[in-house]
Amino acid sequence: GGVILHIDFKPAVEAFAAETGMHPDRVMREIFESPELKDYDRGRIGPDEFFRSIRSRLKIGMEEGRMRRLWDDIFRENTPVADLIRRWHGTLAMFLISNTCQSHVEQFERQFDLFGLFKDRIYSCHVGLLKPDAGIFELAIRKFGVSPSRTLYVDDKPENIDGAREAGLHGVHFESNGRF
Repeated sequence: GGVILHIDFKPAVEAFAAETGMHPDRVMREIFESPELKDYDRGRIGPDEFFRSIRSRLKIGMEEGRMRRLWDDIFRENTPVADLIRRWHGTLAMFLISNTCQSHVEQFERQFDLFGLFKDRIYSCHVGLLKPDAGIFELAIRKFGVSPSRTLYVDDKPENIDGAREAGLHGVHFESNGRF
């Protein structure tokens, strides 16, 4: 979410705040600190249950389809990183591990060609595990058939790098384009 794509929840949060009369910061907390979001990202609940619970929690009268479109239309390609992925495709075995929900997987796989360039992908909502849990990295090592000591893992969140290192991977913190 902070390496390959830029993510901007601001338009969605502002629309939800306008519906509720709440300050956008409170809307952010109510959603991003909710147990439902973690359950959604782990695949324990589907989009219908997630959006129903958030609509109920925030008392949003907005039609669920509009709410979902706002929630999912948050991605922009990080062009310098995307260009690297395209250039490396076919020369390096590239794999993806992402904490994300099913509706976001559907959105960004439809919106961007990049995700088809990875040899394989693991999405948290499909495996029930979230980074930084070392278990998701251990699963990736087995599924991808890689040697941890010969595998580089890049992430924008230091805690995810720690989880990768715990599983034996080499972790590099991505801070911004041009700064690893």
